[in-house]
Amino acid sequence: MERLIALSTGLFAFMHFSASLAPSVTGEDSGELITAAYFLGIVHPPGYPLWCMLAHPFTWLPWGD
Repeated sequence: MERLIALSTGLFAFMHFSASLAPSVTGEDSGELITAAYFLGIVHPPGYPLWCMLAHPFTWLPWGD
């Protein structure tokens, strides 16, 4: 019974989370970070240079948006 309650609670949380996701990249920090990773640029301070360098190879993947 406890497993059923835990499973249903987790499923409810997952459904609520997935229903509230943005349909695409938003224009705030996530869009800025993706653009900086694509062009290897610097974003607003602190800049996240390691994240930009590690994310840059993922811009070469041939999948959609």
